[in-house]
Amino acid sequence: MIRVPFRRPADQEPWYVRWKARADAETQRALVACAQKKGKAYKPRRGLWGIKKLKEHLESLFRRKCAYCEARFGSVSWGDVEHYRPKKRVAEAPGHEGYYWLAYSLENLLLSCNKCNREGGKLDQFPVENKHARTPEEMLGGTEKPLLLCPYDEAEEADPRKHLRFLTRSEGELWGHVEGLTDRGKATIRVCNLERKELVDDRRQAQVMVVLMLATAYDARAAAIRDSMTQTGPQELIEAKKRLDKTWATLKAPEQPFSSAVLAAAEQYVEELFGAKAR
Repeated sequence: MIRVPFRRPADQEPWYVRWKARADAETQRALVACAQKKGKAYKPRRGLWGIKKLKEHLESLFRRKCAYCEARFGSVSWGDVEHYRPKKRVAEAPGHEGYYWLAYSLENLLLSCNKCNREGGKLDQFPVENKHARTPEEMLGGTEKPLLLCPYDEAEEADPRKHLRFLTRSEGELWGHVEGLTDRGKATIRVCNLERKELVDDRRQAQVMVVLMLATAYDARAAAIRDSMTQTGPQELIEAKKRLDKTWATLKAPEQPFSSAVLAAAEQYVEELFGAKAR
């Protein structure tokens, strides 16, 4: 998981103007229905978060990667528009009617792969440190403290890298795995099933590829340094540095699948090579 800056669609986009008007009206209906009958009479309208333009907007935010595991799913799955706070019920709180007032809130919508979101994954899970908020007022009061990490959260203490550690090649057969550094990290791994075998295998493969890529780039730079000291001059060194810089830029791009795991492997490789942190 990485941070993803939240961004609304442009206000002048016709589809968004129409969608927002419908979403605002439906949110009011939900609030009235839930106030009168404690939510049981209200059924969320799936069509409002399933429209093509909204999904395309989320795809642009998340670079067609899962918000939780960072797998790129466009070629093998349509992906799900996922509610960070569940809209109808909460697995950990029997009798909770869900965060119905957030069913159409853009800040509550993520893009998720099927395996992180459906059976064996998140579904209606939403663990918190204390008590679940049951009304908009309780949630705005700030007493609810989610354990599940959210990519949109800009708070310094919510940075996924403070909560998740992706194991690397220096730790033998462990690379490809992820461990929780905190209760929030552990809860996120458990809820989204981030240690499922096929996901670990894919992360491991991505880490192997990045180490090979860096090894090639650094070998080219070392050779250019040697050559520049003898017969070929400094131009080869300049070109080798450009190739290395391009490699690092590729690794840091948000489009990179499993970018958190890949960067962990890259940083570990550089630290082993030079005894210093990666730049």
